[in-house]
Parts: sequence; structure tokens; C-alpha cells
Amino acid sequence: MTYIELFGVAMTPLMAALESGVMESIKLLLDHGADPKMVADQNINTAYFTVEGGNVDALDLMIEHGVAIDYEPMHMNFPLECAVRNDEMEMVKHLIALGVPSETSIWRSLIHTRRAYSSGRSIEQ
Repeated sequence: MTYIELFGVAMTPLMAALESGVMESIKLLLDHGADPKMVADQNINTAYFTVEGGNVDALDLMIEHGVAIDYEPMHMNFPLECAVRNDEMEMVKHLIALGVPSETSIWRSLIHTRRAYSSGRSIEQ
């Protein structure tokens, strides 16, 4: 398998395409045998790169290919936490609709913090 190093992470071409969010590239790589279940260094799976790319359709495509969205990479964030951090509210809503755990106080806190930060309000408000 060929790996590309981007931002200090060795990833497959599919992972790089997922992070860019370009559906044409993602579909082309999958059609030519890219393995959506590959794991990059630091134990990061394709769901993480898909969420980083912010493309909800790409996430659905990865799920169709059997990729777990509740996967916890080592030294990284869960996909939902990543979506919150990147202010990808469409992705956050989609992940929650797909059943990714969201009812714990940590997720509510993260979403509240991100919304407050994005709106310019102080966190205490």
C-alpha cells in the first residue's frame, strides 16, 4: 500500500481524498480498489478523514462501505468531536442522526462551547 504524508500523518490516497472532500476522487479511488477500512498511522480510520473533509455525502459513502463512525483513534478525537471542533454543524447533525453518542454532558459541553465561540459570545454566557 502506498502512503502519502500530509501534516505529519501517513495516509492512503483515499484518506487524502476524503480529507479534501472531493467526491469524484473518492469514488474513483473506491472504484479502483481502495480499501475504505484501512487505518493510518496513529490508528486513524477513514471516518476521521471524512469528517475532517466535511462532506456528508462522503461520510454516507464510507458507511455504505462498512466504515465505523464511532471509532476512537489513538491520540485523536472521535469523529463527532472533530466535526464540532471544525464548526461543521451539518456534519454534527448528521453524525447525531446516525446514532453517534451525543447525549453525554461532554458532547453537550463541546457543542455549547463551539457555538458560543463561533457566535463571538463569551463561554460564560
